[in-house]
Amino acid sequence: MIAAHTRVSTRDQSTLSQRAEIERWLSGNGIQAERVSWYEDQESGTTLQRPQFERLKTDIFSAVLRQSFVETGPLEPESAGRG
Repeated sequence: MIAAHTRVSTRDQSTLSQRAEIERWLSGNGIQAERVSWYEDQESGTTLQRPQFERLKTDIFSAVLRQSFVETGPLEPESAGRG
């Protein structure tokens, strides 16, 4: 099984574009949809509680999952190199 985790910070946001990008990558790499477990956290911007991410970690450490991928997306020019 392969894991895919999506997350948005507010109720007004959607994970649909993240999911579409991940699905495009999976398809382009010959990975069938039925091999993917989805973990989706909503409204996580105001708290560190991310129940689906916690479930993902549990599944990784208990060997339920064979592979996981992290896609952070491109850095926005405004945030790159500042700090």
